[in-house]
Amino acid sequence: MTRAVRLLPDEDKLQKYRDYYAGTTDLNEEEKKSLDRYERVMLLFGQNEPDEAEPVWTRAAIVKFVRQNYHVSIQMSNRIVNEALELFGDMQQLSLRARKAFRLQHLERREKDAVAAGDHIAAARLNDQINKILGTYNEEKTTEEDLTDYSVPPTLNYEVIDVPYEIIRHDTPKPVAGQIPPSPPAH
Repeated sequence: MTRAVRLLPDEDKLQKYRDYYAGTTDLNEEEKKSLDRYERVMLLFGQNEPDEAEPVWTRAAIVKFVRQNYHVSIQMSNRIVNEALELFGDMQQLSLRARKAFRLQHLERREKDAVAAGDHIAAARLNDQINKILGTYNEEKTTEEDLTDYSVPPTLNYEVIDVPYEIIRHDTPKPVAGQIPPSPPAH
């Protein structure tokens, strides 16, 4: 006789991801793909506003999205959503401070991946976003910048020029398209 056993999310598997965010371990490619799935699920949950009567992304809609995008069974898509919620917590219930920390971890990981790939421009842009979130962003204005205030439209001074209209005769011959002009007389 066999017995059905309900499995809870794999705690050791989730601990790897926590350690990765803490910077104490690295993930292989398959684990990075799984982490991207979890992050995507949480970003979908994060798009919901807390005071909305009906959220844009319900749990059922996210499960369906995971099922269709990753071509997995409904049980596996439910498991992915459950593990994401277990790993990151329910974004709708977290405070703004916790959401900021999640976003910082995500951006820092992307910056590390961009540096490893040699894309220093993307890494610099990600670093700017991280600094803005942390409040350490110092935007220095250069002297080359145009400090003109474009929020106020300039005034235009113009002078009316009174020019009489040219009288056009109505009996002038109208040109005909494709007509060959007469050749000049021969000398």
